[in-house]
Amino acid sequence: MPQKFNHTVKVSAPGKVILHGEHSVVYGKLAIAASLGLRTTLNLNETKTDNLHLHFDNLKLKLHIPIKKIKALFDVEGIPLVSSYNFSKPECINQDVLLEKINLLLKELLPQEESNVKLAVSTFLFLVCGMLIPSKVSLQSMEVSINSDLHLNSGMGSSASFGVTIVGSLMQYLKLKLKTAKEQSDSYDFLRCCETGTFSDDELRCISMWAFHAEKIIHGNPSGIDNSTCTYGSVVEFRKGEEPKPLRLGKQLKAMLIDTKVPKNTKALVQKVLDTKLRFPTIIENTLDSMEVISNLAVKTLKAMDGKNDKQFHILGELADMNQNMLRILGVSHDSIDEICMVLSNFGLHGKLTGAGGGGFVLAIVPYSIEAAVIQKVQDLLQAKNYDSWILDLGGPGVMIH
Repeated sequence: MPQKFNHTVKVSAPGKVILHGEHSVVYGKLAIAASLGLRTTLNLNETKTDNLHLHFDNLKLKLHIPIKKIKALFDVEGIPLVSSYNFSKPECINQDVLLEKINLLLKELLPQEESNVKLAVSTFLFLVCGMLIPSKVSLQSMEVSINSDLHLNSGMGSSASFGVTIVGSLMQYLKLKLKTAKEQSDSYDFLRCCETGTFSDDELRCISMWAFHAEKIIHGNPSGIDNSTCTYGSVVEFRKGEEPKPLRLGKQLKAMLIDTKVPKNTKALVQKVLDTKLRFPTIIENTLDSMEVISNLAVKTLKAMDGKNDKQFHILGELADMNQNMLRILGVSHDSIDEICMVLSNFGLHGKLTGAGGGGFVLAIVPYSIEAAVIQKVQDLLQAKNYDSWILDLGGPGVMIH
């Protein structure tokens, strides 16, 4: 075990579920997502070993990288910056050039590892290089441990939660280092180095931007809804190309999340919707327009919730049913999803797929008034059909310093 030394950081970020706007968000329509009461946590400790010690529990990875090899990624000659560095603008980093250098290093360090492990490590190294090395803070040896409550590749935002947690941790670490530094670059002026217990609005915006670039490494062309929700928490209104709008709830929601145990392929499902749209443009465009109307009505309903009666829950349930039917038209539902929705409907609950569909998870918001015995009966019936389920909080806090 490496000896701990000086600065320590602990940060966590939630997962997410999409309430409305799956697939339609790709075409510029409004989507609504909520933070999930399952989190990814990172612990960072400075050490005296001249190595970066990585422990990714969910991927069963333990890796030791010499600090000098990481610094070499940003050597003096050919620093992969496309313009003068500014911490609040991740696009200043030439991502392709830096990732090419990182991938060469990973071929040496992880020749036999699976692609998802290499993606996780390359994402981490990209963020370390981009956020820390160009600063005047000297990169120290450290131990970093990451674990998550989230299922991987499940549509619950595990990769965005992973990225936001890393970015938040590195920002917190940088704030602690700059707090004691003799000088500070103008690129970091917006960081509140005297306030190390919370993140400011500017810092949250920066975290989300860096996490978006991390998502690009993993997913290629993300919408931005996942990193926004995992950063800000609560419920987020999102439209591609626009600033996300956090929607503060008066009272936290609860939801039942059900695992179909059917693997999904997000990229293939997005392509399927596009192919269908090309064959039946008028039908699919009208369907996507209807999904936006549903999203707008859901926002209006959520804002009106007072926690005193189930009127808003009834409206949200109807909207969930309509949205699920729209998703069936797009061709992204699945027999298992339909079966789960039928079980839920027999008890007055309204389920819909969340995420890409084709399997994955089904979500049903749980009214405040429903009795625990009813919920248990639903879960027992689902379990009898081999579907696991959980009752989880929705709309909780985003990225947090502990």
